[in-house]
Amino acid sequence: MSWEKQLLKIVSKGSETERGGGLKALAARRKLTQSQFFTPSWLISLIWSTLKPLTADGRYSVLDNSMGSGRFFAGANPENHLLLGLDTDSEKIELVSEILKSQGFNVDFVGMGMESVKLPEVSIALINPPFSITLSSPNMKPMPGISNYGHYGPNTNALSHEYALQQALDAADLVFAVLPNSQVSTLQKYNGYNRLCAIFSLPNDTFKAEGVKSIKTSLCVFTKAESESCFHGALTEKSSALPHLPLACRSINAIRHRSIVTQGVENQAPKIKLPVTGDKRIRLYAKGERIGIRFFCGLTEAKAMNQLIGEKLYSTHEHRYPKEATHRGLGKFLMQAHLFGDDPISSVHHHFTDVLSKQGFEVLLDPQLCYRLRKLHRKEQIARAPFGKWIYQVGPDVSTYTAKKTDLVDSSDVMSPFIESGVSYELSRVDGGYEVDIDGSKQQLTTERAHELFSIDNDISDGGWIELHKPITEKFADAGATIKAKAKQLNIDKWLSWDFQFDDLIEMLVKGSGANAYQMGLGKTRFATALAAMGGEHNLIVVKSRLFDEFKKQLEALPINKSEIGYIKSFNDIENLNRITLTTVSALKSMRLLPRWKKRTQTLGEALKHKINTLVVDEGSILCNRFSDQSKAIMAINPKHQYVLDGEIIHGYARKTLPIIASVAGECRVSQPYSLSDRPHLLPGTVNGFRNAITGLKAYTDNHVTLEWATNEFRDSLEDGAKREVPKISNIPEFRDWVDPWVKRRVHGEPQVVKHVQIQPPKINEPTTVEWDEHHLGLFVDVADTYRRWFIEHEKKRGEEGKGINLAAVLQQIQAVDNATNAPEWIGKAYPSSYQSNTSKMNAIIERCLEQVNEGKRPIIFASAPKALRRIRNALEAQGVAVCFIDGTVSMPKRTKLLDKLRSGEHQVGCLSLGTTNDGEFTSSNKHHVLRPVIMGSEN
Repeated sequence: MSWEKQLLKIVSKGSETERGGGLKALAARRKLTQSQFFTPSWLISLIWSTLKPLTADGRYSVLDNSMGSGRFFAGANPENHLLLGLDTDSEKIELVSEILKSQGFNVDFVGMGMESVKLPEVSIALINPPFSITLSSPNMKPMPGISNYGHYGPNTNALSHEYALQQALDAADLVFAVLPNSQVSTLQKYNGYNRLCAIFSLPNDTFKAEGVKSIKTSLCVFTKAESESCFHGALTEKSSALPHLPLACRSINAIRHRSIVTQGVENQAPKIKLPVTGDKRIRLYAKGERIGIRFFCGLTEAKAMNQLIGEKLYSTHEHRYPKEATHRGLGKFLMQAHLFGDDPISSVHHHFTDVLSKQGFEVLLDPQLCYRLRKLHRKEQIARAPFGKWIYQVGPDVSTYTAKKTDLVDSSDVMSPFIESGVSYELSRVDGGYEVDIDGSKQQLTTERAHELFSIDNDISDGGWIELHKPITEKFADAGATIKAKAKQLNIDKWLSWDFQFDDLIEMLVKGSGANAYQMGLGKTRFATALAAMGGEHNLIVVKSRLFDEFKKQLEALPINKSEIGYIKSFNDIENLNRITLTTVSALKSMRLLPRWKKRTQTLGEALKHKINTLVVDEGSILCNRFSDQSKAIMAINPKHQYVLDGEIIHGYARKTLPIIASVAGECRVSQPYSLSDRPHLLPGTVNGFRNAITGLKAYTDNHVTLEWATNEFRDSLEDGAKREVPKISNIPEFRDWVDPWVKRRVHGEPQVVKHVQIQPPKINEPTTVEWDEHHLGLFVDVADTYRRWFIEHEKKRGEEGKGINLAAVLQQIQAVDNATNAPEWIGKAYPSSYQSNTSKMNAIIERCLEQVNEGKRPIIFASAPKALRRIRNALEAQGVAVCFIDGTVSMPKRTKLLDKLRSGEHQVGCLSLGTTNDGEFTSSNKHHVLRPVIMGSEN
């Protein structure tokens, strides 16, 4: 029997698998067979009828990246063809290899999937790839438009038929590909599409021998050079040959053939290059954030490293290791891993000296390493200490409450004791929640769980302020005293005069970084200035553009030497760096072309890299999206110390807090164990090994982010990708413990605050009900009824098409109803009719404003519809009232000037569009009535 017939006798998995109905059965069969269906012999003969004369003179390499039985090689000969192949079916690989080697062929076959190898350049690729199998590998080659975000990160996931074709196009000069017609229709997205020279449609029963009754496929031919045109034709079993095509490919000598490289397996030069000297000394030294290790003998290095690093770790679909956790024992090389205990030097001796000494080696600790470890240990002790904190506690420390339902105390533990509905229990306050006494057994409850189980309805007036954490300066008095003396020498206590501000300044400087979360009106501007003044030679305060002029005015009003103040608005101002330098986020984002580079650009933030000692970011919540241009520009500065100031440091979802904390605290530290990158989650056990280690980002997500579902892309970034997220912080007690060392919070009403400033909580009046104007009501009813009829028809039509409702279209229609209610001057494109008079609500607002103005007050009107605000402004100005009007069309500098006039009293009323003055606009000094017409409307 000829070797070609031996290959043809090998049967595919697809032809042996029983067929069943339904999508579930199809998915199960595809998983079992790996979509292995072999190419019919008549089609292979047609392809080789063209290749044999093309490759008769010389030696050429032929590739099949899903070779199966190897039957695509049936037309080759040992003199002219070197064969390369891949397949996940190792048994068939061995069988085919044995058959072909017996015929004198040189073969390079690998029993691995196409996603796990790196192909050399080849002359020809003949492929019939498996269809719609999901490939996943951390070693996958990135292919734009083909590879996707997968379990191992970006570009680690792809569909088999798409990846196989692009891989063949990247490797081969000449490609013959049998593809389903659904893929043929999308060939434009492949890199190499311009090389397509022919498409031959194949009979629907081409794969009948494989048990596939009908499937639409085509043979696509790609040549080496760009093709001027594409031939379209059809092939059948009766076809004798392919038409003449402009085919060309290089021989092996021209492409410098190399073998297939298996990704993840190193076949490069040896790692250990030291000669064997018999020197058993091993030196440990400080190497950045890690412990470096130096040897004087190659044999010592091999034995010691095998003992220290342990087994190699591999990520799987079930568990993905951090990038640096390649071996189990590498955790001990992280300096931070040795800082959890009281003595980091002893920890190093335990995990290095003791282990290696037993093997007969002499371990030497570099004095610089010991110094670094002690210094870092002291720094982490300070960093782990929470800032001083006062809280308002409602209710008594110990009280009796009645259970609302019968349930287990811990719903996740079936052995947990249970409480009975209607029975009274004694609850005591403890850190993180309550402690309940059940028949003499003390059980811990979180605050949330306690409120689920018991009727806890404490009156807010029945409470008081308690000091939860003492200031850091009490625990580290020596460091605080030195900094305090320097601050007084600079006379900072003269203008940062509220005692809590000065105390907090010293506390934050002792830590060296942190977030100031003062409520508005407690002096964040002066605090930011003081942080910069206490920095090094060059310090930078970053504010939003809209706040620059106001901040500059307040800065220059302070008793500070004006020669120590500088301003940066462009690259030309870098020379203005000073002890206190003010700039804007927009300025830091500005870009320039680098000298001697044609395309490379640089932001102003990058130009300031390593030039700043202390960086202070006002409105620091802008850092919550680390992928934004403003965040990148700020983080590029890389200062020695960084502080952020924002009254809302927890900005929206819990995931938004991590980038802000990481910007001041760093990552993978004892005091901040989470990370934004692929670094490991640092735990006390990390020093013992990376077994089951996860990334800091995953640990944070698991601990504090509440997700119903999310894609791998979102889980790996917490920014991009699809998800369904719940705005709820998981594990609040642990979250507080993590935040407290980095966030200094002050609120109105604290005992230390009320001595200097007392801001009464705003009085919230009941909404005013206004009767409709008859014509306006008729218009509203018409629009609402139109929406009702449209929605019924829309839902019915989409249902007939098997689709859900179009949310964008629904929201557009709802917006029209809202416009008809509050701003009927313009309702929408579908509603040409409109209401050109002031509504009854607008008239009520105007009347209320005039009353306030006559009483000497300055009302501020917020509204979401600028058109409605303009009508109100026009009506007030007609009554001789000076109005400060700001909507989205007003520039930032002009907004600042208008707000100055409102604060000074030059303008009597503010008409402000929602979102135009939403942060840090220094409007807290206006203590007059604030009117919000947005919540006003008829009860009808």
